[in-house]
Formats: sequence, C-alpha cells, structure tokens
Amino acid sequence: MKDASFIPGRLLIDLLADPRKVAGVSLRDWDRLVPLARWVRLLGRLRAGAIDTGVYPDLDGHVRNILDSSWTVAQDQNALMAWEVSRVRDALRGMDVPIVLLKGAAYMLSGLPPARGRFASDLDIMVPIDRITEVEARMTEKGYSTFVHDPYDDHYYRRWMHELPPMVHRRRTTVIDVHHTILPRTTRINLDPRKLFERAVDIPGQGVKRLCDEDLILHSAAHLFCEGEFDLAIRDLCDMNDLFAHFADQKGFGGALLARAQELDLLGPLFYAQRYTHHFFATRHDTPAPQPSAWCVKLMDSLVHRAAIPARPNESTSARRLAAWGLFMRGHFIKMPLPLLAMHLTVKSWLRFTHFVQRLFEKKPQDA
Repeated sequence: MKDASFIPGRLLIDLLADPRKVAGVSLRDWDRLVPLARWVRLLGRLRAGAIDTGVYPDLDGHVRNILDSSWTVAQDQNALMAWEVSRVRDALRGMDVPIVLLKGAAYMLSGLPPARGRFASDLDIMVPIDRITEVEARMTEKGYSTFVHDPYDDHYYRRWMHELPPMVHRRRTTVIDVHHTILPRTTRINLDPRKLFERAVDIPGQGVKRLCDEDLILHSAAHLFCEGEFDLAIRDLCDMNDLFAHFADQKGFGGALLARAQELDLLGPLFYAQRYTHHFFATRHDTPAPQPSAWCVKLMDSLVHRAAIPARPNESTSARRLAAWGLFMRGHFIKMPLPLLAMHLTVKSWLRFTHFVQRLFEKKPQDA
C-alpha cells in the first residue's frame, strides 16, 4: 500500500536542495521517485549531486545503475546536440550572422553547471530579426523545414511570437527552434533584443555564441515567469539555482545582474527567480530585486508553491492543476494584449472544435 503522506515531488526538491540526503532514501521511495525525476528530466541531476557530495558510493547498486543509465542517455543526447550545432553552424557559414545558443545547448557547450545530466531534446538558437528570413531560407536549402502545417499556427508564430515555427531536419529529425529574441513580440515587457546580441559572448572553439552571464539567468527567469508553462518548473528553478551559485563568486555579480534586469525590463522575473530559488533551495541573494505589490507576491506564492512541485499527469492534484492553469493564463496576459489574447483563444477553441467534429464524422474503414 502506498503511503498517502509521501509526495515524490517534495522529496525530489529536498534532494536537489541537499544532495547529501540521497543516501538516506529507501528503495521503496526510489520506486516512486525515479519515474517522476525522469519525467521532469532531473534524474541525471540527482546523480551529479550525489557525486558532488561524495554519497554516490553509498547508494544501492540498483539505484546507481538507474542513475548511470540516465546519465549515459543524457551524454549521448548531448553529443548529438553538439553535432547538430556544428551542422547549423556549417549551414549558415558565410552569411556573417551571429548564432547565439540558448538554454540547454548553451549550458552544455559552455561547460556550465546546469548541463550536468541535463537532457536537451531540442536545439534553440537566436539570430537577429533582420536576418531571420535569410536564415530560414538557407536552413531550408540544407534540409530543415517547418512542421507546423496549420495556417493559423504558422501565422501566429511569424506575426506575434519570438521565433519561427519549429524546424526539423528531414534526415536527422532534429528539432531546431530559431528565435530572434527571448520573449514574444506582443509581450508587455519592453525588451530590446539588440542588447542581447551586443553582450553575447563567444563559446571557445565552437564558432557560436551564448548570452552573457547575467542574461543566462534572466532568460531562464523570463521563460518560466513570463510564459507560464510550469510542467518543468522545478528543472528551470534548478538551472537558475545552479547559475546563481556558479556566478556568485564573481565580484559585483549581484549588482550587475540587478542593473541588467532593469536595463532589459526584467526586474519582475528576476525577483521571482530569486524568491523561489530561495524558497525551494535556500539560496541566498545579496542583491535582491525590488518586490512587486504585496498582493501580487502573495498570489504568486500560492500558485507557484502548488504548481512547481513536480507531479506526473496521472498523479497531479486538482489544486496543482488549477494553480498551473492560473500561471498559464497569467503568462498569456503578459505575452499578449487583452484583445489579441481574446481573439487568439477564440480562434484556437474554434479550431479544436472543428477538428473534433471532423474526426467524429470521418468515415471509418470497413472491416476486412
């Protein structure tokens, strides 16, 4: 019989905050923890924490085998990702276009802490918006093509979003997201993407760039707290926590991060990144961002503390689903003005309804 008081998501957060506790987890608890950690792509991160704290040899052999397997899969996937970066670089060779890697690929090729055991499925790159048509044309020549076939969705990406429709290579089936900034064009946040390119730094030996140190954290914060997708929130918070810790030794980094957040109009996301890495991982922040209104913070606490606790879909509580929905809608209000949001939700609802009706009346093949 399962212990009703045992919540795998809370245990996972506890282990991420203090990896030394991994050695004290029972095999019974590992049975429920492993599927969840794999679901939120943090199984390899648990292994890294156990090794860092020296408790890895104390783990049961079966647990070590599971963690090693996850680590191997992540390493293989990252090797493929590195190869794909080289293919994209070669595809755009001679165009004099800066290629800025985002998120997982940037962490991996830069050797940053969030890359440890991280499973990156898609490759995210960023190029200037005034060159994006040329980039798409060149990548199409080299075997990539968009796989968004609905005309409305294609229009939605190109008119309002911060990226092209996802592209996939016809032979390697690798998915590439080509961005021109880090937030949708329609967002309420006044972020000038040219500033991201101005301070992007070279990744040694790779022929590509990544965001500067401050922007790595701010991008992750903006992605989580402005887009409202909380399925992998704990992984994003773990990424930010690793980055905060990694750059903490840089003299004056806290002040530089705060100044950069103000410059990019990202003080709000930075505040929440600091607040919830402190709440979940006990991280100290010596230069805190200014706090929004008290009622906003109280509401966010209520939503985030429910939605960010990892859960597989079939184990999610109604309270968590409601909190995740609230954060999703908040993200949409940030991303779009209200008239555009109302129009978008109406169109998407109508398209889903018509597709449902179409499937309902499709003629089923006759039995042989």
